[in-house]
Amino acid sequence: MSLSLTPQPFLSYVAAAVSAALLLLWPVRQAVSSELRGRQFIDVSRQVGLIMEAKKSKGNPVWGDFNNDGILDLIVPCHGLSLSHGPFVYLGNPNGTFSDIR
Repeated sequence: MSLSLTPQPFLSYVAAAVSAALLLLWPVRQAVSSELRGRQFIDVSRQVGLIMEAKKSKGNPVWGDFNNDGILDLIVPCHGLSLSHGPFVYLGNPNGTFSDIR
């Protein structure tokens, strides 16, 4: 029995997607968390303008530069019964905060 180490196209796409997600999520931790004495992170989401009720913000967030200004923006879908609860759309500001444009 031999083991083939030939890369499979599907696995290559998965690896590329995971790598891209990790690269995109690195600034997220910097944007919504602040290191406290080098040992833990505190939630600073309100200070940077990311205000939403946790029970209404279910879904996979999407990061991207939606308005082509070179700054990451954020969309958080909502899977609730009412569309008045989402999606949450935040545009990134040059100073590291976000503006809710919903």
